[in-house]
Amino acid sequence: MGLIFVIGSILCVSSFSACVAIHADPTQIDLLPTTTYLGENLLGTSEGTFQLSSAQWHGIGDDWRLYDHTPQNPSGTPLTIDQLLQAWQQNIDDHMRAYGFNVVRLAFSFLDSGGVTHNTFNSELNDVLALFSRNGIGVILDLHDWADMPNFFGSADWLKDWANLAQTYKNDTRIIAYEIFNEPFGPNNPPGTSRIDNWDPSVTGGGCGIPYNNTGKSVKDALAECVDAIRATGDNHTIIYPDPWYFNGGNELWHPEWFSNSTDNRPNIVVTFHDWFESPTLQTEANFSTWWNNLQQEMTLWKEYFPIWIGEFGISLAANNTDFQQKINAGIINWTVTNHVGFSLWTARSNPTDLEQQWSFNEKALQASAYAPSYTLADFVTFARAYGSNRTDSNWNPNCDLNNDGQVDLIDLVILATHYN
Repeated sequence: MGLIFVIGSILCVSSFSACVAIHADPTQIDLLPTTTYLGENLLGTSEGTFQLSSAQWHGIGDDWRLYDHTPQNPSGTPLTIDQLLQAWQQNIDDHMRAYGFNVVRLAFSFLDSGGVTHNTFNSELNDVLALFSRNGIGVILDLHDWADMPNFFGSADWLKDWANLAQTYKNDTRIIAYEIFNEPFGPNNPPGTSRIDNWDPSVTGGGCGIPYNNTGKSVKDALAECVDAIRATGDNHTIIYPDPWYFNGGNELWHPEWFSNSTDNRPNIVVTFHDWFESPTLQTEANFSTWWNNLQQEMTLWKEYFPIWIGEFGISLAANNTDFQQKINAGIINWTVTNHVGFSLWTARSNPTDLEQQWSFNEKALQASAYAPSYTLADFVTFARAYGSNRTDSNWNPNCDLNNDGQVDLIDLVILATHYN
């Protein structure tokens, strides 16, 4: 408690009005940024009640069961509910608190979404939601295709399953969004891909609703049907549309106005982007610059029509140049800071050792980016004023609640001290 005494003494001679550093506003994306940034704290009216826009979503995405045990990763082992909760709490304590992360994108699958059993949730979801709520973290439920949901996107079962889930969780404020299908590769996948066809045969349209033929429904029609099925239950959660790249590439990517017609009467839609640049054969600065310039233009264009979110990117352990990937991901995070866009790092691995290795690379990218927490002596002074307070106290300062648990306490002090600059 000696540090608290020292901080309290400083109040006799100093006075500051903010607890966190001013947000950096870099004018360009650098692979080696020098600015620092502290992510916004979770805005909530009470514990478990989240009022977030996509610009405030900063967090991670991960397998529902924490370790990715898909058919592609058979070494992964499902956890018991007690092991699951303990592992998630450790992940929060070790990683999420330090960066002020306020969302987790939980990958799951429905029982009938394609013969997978890896991510299916059941009554355990309530325990997981309670855990994250206690830690000030909102949940995004992500229907996460991983080459294992053939013909499910746009199907009657897909609509039914989302409607049933919405009926159950429509009043659950611990959930902040539904991501209704991850990476829906279609019958004419973008060049160079070999994923399965996820689209139901009834879906024949291209990316922005331009049909390949005159029969069937377009992708935007399928998405709109799902929104309507969810809304019919009285559920008003934010709904996340997939990255437009997965609607089949080409000119459609550059015409969000075509796609936006389906949401004229369907508010609260966010479009996600998956910004991966991981192929070992492409990892040069020239290749990255070409790819990134194109992607920036695309995201900026879509941002004029929809709230956008970089919902998946990170460090691929399969690539052979993690140092270069760290630079790339720091640059991507800088773009989100400059453009007031949220992000979610993907962290699913098949075992705890691989997960920690991936986190070590992700944290290097975070620390090199404009998002990295950095505190000064002025922050300590203001923190001392708020120390020991909660939301009902007159000296409460939400910016000093660094782990978003509704009180300013020793845990917040440890975070502050750890990132003192």
